[in-house]
Amino acid sequence: MKHDDPFDSLLGAPPPADPMAAPASEAEVRFVRRLLWAWLGLTVYGTLYPWTGPAIPDGSVGALLVASLGRRQSASDVLFNLLVYIPLGLLLMRALGSPRPGGGQLAAVTLIGGALSLSLECGQAFVPPRAPSMVDVFTNTAGTLLGGLLGMTRALPGEWRARAARWRQSHLLPGALPLFGALVLTLWAVAQLSPFVPAPSVSHIRHGLAPLWHTLAGDQPFSVTRWLEYGGAVLALAVVGRRMLRPEVPAWRLYAVLGLVLLYKVPVVDRQLTLEAALGWLAGVALAHLAGRRRWPAACALLVSVAADRLSTGDDALLRPMDWVPFHGQMATLSGIADVADAVWPYAALAFLAAGAGRAASRGRIAAGALAVFGLAFALELLQQGIPGRYPDITDPIVALAAWLLPWCHPALRAPAPPDPLAPEPDALPAGRPRHPTR
Repeated sequence: MKHDDPFDSLLGAPPPADPMAAPASEAEVRFVRRLLWAWLGLTVYGTLYPWTGPAIPDGSVGALLVASLGRRQSASDVLFNLLVYIPLGLLLMRALGSPRPGGGQLAAVTLIGGALSLSLECGQAFVPPRAPSMVDVFTNTAGTLLGGLLGMTRALPGEWRARAARWRQSHLLPGALPLFGALVLTLWAVAQLSPFVPAPSVSHIRHGLAPLWHTLAGDQPFSVTRWLEYGGAVLALAVVGRRMLRPEVPAWRLYAVLGLVLLYKVPVVDRQLTLEAALGWLAGVALAHLAGRRRWPAACALLVSVAADRLSTGDDALLRPMDWVPFHGQMATLSGIADVADAVWPYAALAFLAAGAGRAASRGRIAAGALAVFGLAFALELLQQGIPGRYPDITDPIVALAAWLLPWCHPALRAPAPPDPLAPEPDALPAGRPRHPTR
């Protein structure tokens, strides 16, 4: 039996009925292939940036690659390469559309990723100031292999697949939309926790708690804008989470997960927990309890959070012009991945809320939303040119637009959303109360 759930195919989460045995539908394969081409374009663009040259390399390309083996590679560079090529391997495996991918498909996917990486590294020899690295080829190939393994969940033993299906049925509502909501929550966690590596020493724990302590001691002021940023984000994410989870799943579990993400910032390298984040979580959870599953409080909270984040002052007093080169400040760094995730998740959350409106989205509504999203993100970046310490960047409006359009690329999310299980039935209205009251 075919199914039309692209995020099931992409993430390997099966629909309830015979999840992994059915081949991917044509719509699923088209959806994944579009994502694959987009990811390939970004990979080529970032690897060969700044696209200067061509220049004559100092020696043969093969000699440069061999010489690079003695070059020391930082852990952050290795992790960055893995994070770029793991999605590539996953998308390549899913693009094959095989119901039961095996070792042959995995070997082909790994070979494609390795060949792509080797070709791009050779190309870097002709692009100053880039330098080819054989270590990058190895890590990129390993990332493709890991992504391919993630894409082989349909080849897992039947009992494992059955357990995954039972877990999803008991926790998530049916359809593609809940999996897109899970992606929104994941992007927010990535933005908060990059570079993900903990350093659980006493000195680092003290460093992670330093801003919270200094604010409590009165050594540094409490930032209302940062509090609004975190409070609005937690409120919006809590509503997104409750709209993707089954009604019988306790809401406190979702709130605890959001709190644990913020708490994990304490041991993570280059991350700190602030009093604004802690109190923002408390305020967001309290308001989320009142908001329930309603979409408009979440949408308003998202707008407040984004505005508070983008329009707050930075760490210095410098005014900077707009950077018109897409992804200029996000290339080859883990902080760049966090920056992109931070720019994507609010607008992806808006798309999630819009897709859950309960009626089919027309092209006009999608286009109007795209114009509004791009206009808002672009206006916020323009305003940052007059705010000290900010780095206005054209990348944010571009990824905001992509985040809004992504869920509308497949009919499964353009169609009307399933009915809200907590919404009252029409017959449940009090007797004698008009269904369409007059003004």
